[in-house]
Amino acid sequence: MNYPSMSARETELVEEMGRRGIAVFGLLEASKVLRVERLVARKALSRLASKGAIKRIERGKYVIARFYSEMDVYELAPRVHEPSYLSLWSGLHHYGYTTQVPAEVYLVTARARRGLDLQDRRVRYVRVRPRMFFGYRADGRVVVAEPEKLVLDCLAFPSYSGGYGELRDAVEKAELGAGKLVDYALRAGSPTVCSRLGHLLDDAGISFDERRLQRHASRSYVWLDPSAPSESFETVRKWKVYANVVRE
Repeated sequence: MNYPSMSARETELVEEMGRRGIAVFGLLEASKVLRVERLVARKALSRLASKGAIKRIERGKYVIARFYSEMDVYELAPRVHEPSYLSLWSGLHHYGYTTQVPAEVYLVTARARRGLDLQDRRVRYVRVRPRMFFGYRADGRVVVAEPEKLVLDCLAFPSYSGGYGELRDAVEKAELGAGKLVDYALRAGSPTVCSRLGHLLDDAGISFDERRLQRHASRSYVWLDPSAPSESFETVRKWKVYANVVRE
């Protein structure tokens, strides 16, 4: 793609980023590619943005214009803040487990950062403890939670996942490894998630190693879905869960 009056240095930057497949980059990457000081690289980025060859998506972060038009928000958002991965309600939508299109794009990260607007969508980065930051992969150009890890993320943050009912319907559609779900729940180290997972698998009629999961479940009662009303609920002693979302 040609842009007006690009210098040799500017052309080198755009072409090299394209060759490397780097969609989102900052001043440091630009200075390394051009082999120049940051001040020189900053001026080059400013000129390229004014010519439309790159697009500034937030302070210090740019994307090659053709990538911005070719890639969707699910592909771009994990590259704005690395490492992060698509999950929660957006992960359910990516895998086709729900037809609902969430108003926000949800990603999981181990490092706090503010949200941003990207391609006319609001992007929210949900922080988890480092111990729970695992279980993601590249699915084409999208960095996304594995299906089993997606379930655990949704159990940890029901309000960012469309609620328990949405997740329960998704689990019934998905082909999940029950053993892997339990392995990942124990690795995540959250008794609350273990209790919610045990109830969810029972609710969905999925066989799994109950005794192994129960050893790591919560010793006190937890809400199945804190985002749902709490006026009416069923007490599930087996998993120490207040089931405030009842199967219809």
